[in-house]
Amino acid sequence: MYPSHHDDISRLLEEDDLYSNIHIIDDSESSTKYDTNIMGRFMCHNNACNFSGWSSKKIAITIRLYSGAKYNARVYHQRCEGCNRLSRPLLNESYAGRVVYRIQKWSGIQMDLPHYSGKSKGPHNKNLCEGCKYGHCSALLLGWFKRIKTAEGYCSIRERHDLLASICRQRKTSRRSRKRTSPGLKRGCNKQDPTSVFKNVFCSILWIHVFKSR
Repeated sequence: MYPSHHDDISRLLEEDDLYSNIHIIDDSESSTKYDTNIMGRFMCHNNACNFSGWSSKKIAITIRLYSGAKYNARVYHQRCEGCNRLSRPLLNESYAGRVVYRIQKWSGIQMDLPHYSGKSKGPHNKNLCEGCKYGHCSALLLGWFKRIKTAEGYCSIRERHDLLASICRQRKTSRRSRKRTSPGLKRGCNKQDPTSVFKNVFCSILWIHVFKSR
């Protein structure tokens, strides 16, 4: 939750005559939600650690829409590679840009996805990412797809089947973990989470991909 960025978000929304207030409670009882990634920098505040900080182009966030034209965004933290201490990110303009873009899309305004420059200085470490841990980071889906593609040339059909079954079990375990940590349920709306729909379709495509190679 970064309420200090709300003024920037409001200013950008006003350009399209859109208005939205921030929902200050970090809960999951929203009618609509969407997972995406932003950029920022992390600082390690452990004085005994040799890592001063690191930048990331894959900071997972979940943007949520509430009744009464309210929104918020849960930003997932990352752990320090040196000491495994959890760190809260310092965000740049990509945060406001992503939130505004998603609110515009939900409002029926067609916009081009904002592009942010910069190159990643290293691979995304899923073991240190809270977004990956709770199944909200795009790097997690990309990693699953790469595992299946890599297995094609080296594994039997049965081995690929077992690999995909393992991936789907990881997704189910992640969903159960999120339900335990976020007891709130959706209410007042029958819409499915678009990100959950995408993940289900993605997993179905992987199954088809495995059996097509029989």
